[in-house]
Amino acid sequence: MTAFQVLIIIAIGFALLVVLILILASISKVKNSKIIHDKIVDIFGDNAVHVVNGQSHQYEIETDAMIYLIKVIHFNSKHELIITNPYFWCVNESIKNWKRSSAPNLISSVNEFVDMKVKSSKQVVKVGLIYPDCHNITRYLNESDVELVTYKKSAYGVYFVRFSEINLFFKN
Repeated sequence: MTAFQVLIIIAIGFALLVVLILILASISKVKNSKIIHDKIVDIFGDNAVHVVNGQSHQYEIETDAMIYLIKVIHFNSKHELIITNPYFWCVNESIKNWKRSSAPNLISSVNEFVDMKVKSSKQVVKVGLIYPDCHNITRYLNESDVELVTYKKSAYGVYFVRFSEINLFFKN
């Protein structure tokens, strides 16, 4: 076997590995989406839940008095969500070594979600649903003060709810 043939075999093996990883990631995403969808339908019923594709959020739920807009934020439970202002939601992957000068890893489509207007007389509640969980949700109040965010209080007009707290949030 020539060196060229060995390189071709290695390249094919690498390509197959990449395809396998992409397939497994896609299967995992579909499975997680089904878990989230089933939980929301369990709380509100199938008729109230509308799946939104290609938008800044994934679900719209309409009740008699309210409209909930839900943005699903897929998260590693060891990472932290940092909210510095209404449009800047950052993933902190290194909790012990993070500094304000660290390069940010931003959540996508936040501006569109925060600025979204709904034409309705009903109250609109925006929810950032963190799936499956995260280490902390931290909101910067100013340059030196922070607070831990819970599902009970909105941060810049958005309620951040861990998937494990979803029943508690919608009960209130």
